[in-house]
Amino acid sequence: MFNKKISLLIILIATAFCITSFGSASAANPPYANFESNTSSGTGPVSVQFHETTIGKVSTWKWNFGDSKTSNEKNPIHTYTRPGQYNVTLTCTNPAGKSSITKNNFVTVTENRFLNPGFESGDLKAWNAGSTTTIANNPHTGTKAVHFSTSGNESTNYVSQGINLTNIGSVSFWGRGESGVSQAFHVYIDGNLLKEYTANSSNYVKYTVPLTYTGNHIINVTWTGGSEGYVDDFYSYLKYPAPKSNFTYQINSTVPSKVQFTSKSTGYIDKCYWNFGDGSTSTLYNPFITTPKMVLTP
Repeated sequence: MFNKKISLLIILIATAFCITSFGSASAANPPYANFESNTSSGTGPVSVQFHETTIGKVSTWKWNFGDSKTSNEKNPIHTYTRPGQYNVTLTCTNPAGKSSITKNNFVTVTENRFLNPGFESGDLKAWNAGSTTTIANNPHTGTKAVHFSTSGNESTNYVSQGINLTNIGSVSFWGRGESGVSQAFHVYIDGNLLKEYTANSSNYVKYTVPLTYTGNHIINVTWTGGSEGYVDDFYSYLKYPAPKSNFTYQINSTVPSKVQFTSKSTGYIDKCYWNFGDGSTSTLYNPFITTPKMVLTP
């Protein structure tokens, strides 16, 4: 009986040792970086909630969102304002090493909120249209355009669509009439006349309408009739608020001073330029510098 107790004790000790050793081995491995997000596309601005799904213990995180912006948060929220495709990189570190992962074209931001904007579906899908408004093979680009009939008038020659105009600075479309015949495109927002454009050329002309609206509205483009008219390639343009510079800094040591600068600027930011007052500069969004020529104190 005594020998059985000793054997059991040895087994328990051995088991505990294996568990402890396994745990220590796991902590000594570098992380295996990975991440996901709640969305990866949309019309700008697009706010993306990133979630790191890294395997292993992580001490620090560094995100590069592909638009010159970075973050050291574990699960950051980042807003993309400019149209394009963005590569996103996450670098994770722990005392055993680091791991990085880059997902190319992970976020896609588009600008145009019109559906079927060039009528390439071959029909008037997503649009409301008048009774003398049809699809024709006389486009500005592509293969299709909208045709307004000579027999129609403003109440039958039109196309309209409801879109969200929040953060939209202007919309445009391409239109043409007949040479020597003075007709007009009328642009309405929610039934209110906003712009009138004379069209007397058989060549396509771009018409741009500045806007200051928020929320959902109906955009209606009409043709006054009496001659043939065409419209094509509707587009909405995002507006970009002017940048307002601001920053914070954290001193890590003194002489030489090692300083982490963090941009707190707002608005649309395309590029950053830092001047640190000692002759050194940087174009990074959040630069980390060593400046032996000056001593900073909190």
